[in-house]
Amino acid sequence: MAVLHDLALAGADTVTLLADGRVRAVGPPAEVFTAPLLSEVYRHDIEVVPHPRTRLPLVVPRRRPPVRTPATLED
Repeated sequence: MAVLHDLALAGADTVTLLADGRVRAVGPPAEVFTAPLLSEVYRHDIEVVPHPRTRLPLVVPRRRPPVRTPATLED
């Protein structure tokens, strides 16, 4: 057993996703590491794509567009 915060290192047959001290999902990485579930747990838009070589789920946070304020709109 290992506790990881870097999901790219989770090379296990079965993973357990915790959120707020509770189990949210258990299963193979391809079933647990889904964009909707991870986005909800991390409260940030997440994209999950297959790694080009291993085909394992590759978890990537989506970049948020910059916040436009009235001061930046004048530029």
